[in-house]
Amino acid sequence: RNAPDMKDLLDLAVTALSHDRYGWLTACMIVYGCRPSETLSLFPNPNGTAKVLTIKKKKGLPTWRTTMALPKDFPEKLNLIDQISRPLEFKNPTDFDPVASKKITDQWGRWIKKYDPELQLYDLRHSWARRSIVQGVPSGLAAKCLGHSISVFEKTYLSTTTEKDMADYQANN
Repeated sequence: RNAPDMKDLLDLAVTALSHDRYGWLTACMIVYGCRPSETLSLFPNPNGTAKVLTIKKKKGLPTWRTTMALPKDFPEKLNLIDQISRPLEFKNPTDFDPVASKKITDQWGRWIKKYDPELQLYDLRHSWARRSIVQGVPSGLAAKCLGHSISVFEKTYLSTTTEKDMADYQANN
């Protein structure tokens, strides 16, 4: 799938923020790259990082991981730290409810189609991964932020790198 470009995503983040149920979640997915249901546990920090539950585990309870904002100044610009607004919140691994989470993310996925009928929530996550490559984030760090192994990150995202991504990297570095 073609990931939306950065300008379109940032416009979406700004526009969506006015929606009290899904706006903050949408902006956070764009900025932090977590899985849709993980945004229900996302807690941004002023330093550009965020704490989030990794929910895609084979066994046991979800565990906390740290992710980072791309671009790093957007949590502050979008006021993501002080204006948290979500329909459900998981503060502890034992709070995570996969059924309630799926219900909300399914509704959210239908809602986001009003911006673009082709857009899927995972496109926001994938665009974060592609931005991390363009911005020169080391693969190991980007993989950890996404809750992936390095091999999964490289297999999934490096193969999607385009000529435009390479030109953008050259322009920014």
